[in-house]
Amino acid sequence: MNSSSGQHSSPNTLFPNKLYPAPKIDLENPWQIKKKITRDETVVGMMVIPFFKTLSTFSDTGLWTWQSLENRCGVCVEVWIFLDSSMSDQKEFLSIKKTFFYNFFPSKEEEEACKLNNTPHVVTRELIEIRDIYPPPKIDLENPWQIKIKITSYEVEAGALLIPYIETFEYILRYWTLDLAKILVNGCGVCVQVWDVTADSAPKKYEGERVYLWKLCNDDYALSCIELFNSSRLGVGDEIGLFWDPRSSNFMFKLLSQVKGPTI
Repeated sequence: MNSSSGQHSSPNTLFPNKLYPAPKIDLENPWQIKKKITRDETVVGMMVIPFFKTLSTFSDTGLWTWQSLENRCGVCVEVWIFLDSSMSDQKEFLSIKKTFFYNFFPSKEEEEACKLNNTPHVVTRELIEIRDIYPPPKIDLENPWQIKIKITSYEVEAGALLIPYIETFEYILRYWTLDLAKILVNGCGVCVQVWDVTADSAPKKYEGERVYLWKLCNDDYALSCIELFNSSRLGVGDEIGLFWDPRSSNFMFKLLSQVKGPTI
């Protein structure tokens, strides 16, 4: 975050609505969602669908009402749901690689100004978009955690997750607009939303001015979210998973392993 300005930008107003390609349906085995009914679901007459499977089919709504089936389903009965591909948007999400263009050679005007002021030419850089030489990374919804982090003492103290430069550009900024990415790399914090899906049936959302991505002095980046650290009781050595979801333009977070379980 730019401490002098204290301003954050938000991706939600700049991102178009981008979706994954619709999942392919194998007609020989088309059952995309498989689950066993629990006693609670039988009582309330609803079927709880895992968060990621819900995102790939319905958006972020997590309950499928099945009153018409409740008299036929018991606690231990397995129910399979088949969704027609016509229910999904067929468009692919936008992914454009970002990189820096370095200006090593001064223009004639810059060269004359340097001579006049007796100062050396300063190499400048500009963030640009380029065509991918290789196919962009695919997000596997069964294991989407493209960024995995072992929590350090610095991260616990700062309430921020450190994301390396390469992973930021490869897994996050390629889905951002160029204008928003420039705001980030130029030193201003960008407000984001973070979904904690550690408890898959009860995801928790973090947002606001205290949830933002910002650039460190070494060109790495940090995702600040003190409330997430406190709620999840993250400690040194814990491993978390993270990825940017281009469908909803926010981060997905999951606690993968914890060195010491939270105390009550």
